[in-house]
Amino acid sequence: MRAAIRWCIETGGPTRGPKELHDMLSEYMWTQCPDLDLNKAAPHFVRSGHPERYAQAVIEYMIECDPEEVDLVLARSVLLYLTFGNLRDANFLVTEVKAALGDDKYPSSPLMQFIKYLLLTLERDALPLLHTLRENYKDHLQRDPLLVEYVDNIAERFYGEQRKTGLQRVFGDFIKMFSE
Repeated sequence: MRAAIRWCIETGGPTRGPKELHDMLSEYMWTQCPDLDLNKAAPHFVRSGHPERYAQAVIEYMIECDPEEVDLVLARSVLLYLTFGNLRDANFLVTEVKAALGDDKYPSSPLMQFIKYLLLTLERDALPLLHTLRENYKDHLQRDPLLVEYVDNIAERFYGEQRKTGLQRVFGDFIKMFSE
């Protein structure tokens, strides 16, 4: 299936592959693989164009996973949509998960606050606010290095902000440490 997606891209098909193939691959990876790993199926769900199916998979995974990881699962999923510039489906995902889990089971954490504020920020095209959010929630985002990478990708996609290399980031932190 992956080879078919690659072939379609190489022969002039959609740049990310046909949605139909991503749909079939995401369903196969989610339902037929012995170990349910949402991280492997997620990129295909996001590219499939069926946010309701991805929302259902996220909800199922959140119910089964370690309670301390629930907010990470949702954050990764929302941020993945946003790395593709898909604000509509990111909002849809949050709404569906909230409706399915209810207020008592919906994760309440600083990471979920970040997601809520990020979605509002992106709707209003407010780059300075994104910088403030990134700084204020830095410790929570660093729970998973993938989250930091996703937020950098989102800043680039929505605002054209150039990504910093690892060395630029370290040097910037070093200078900031001495300026305080």
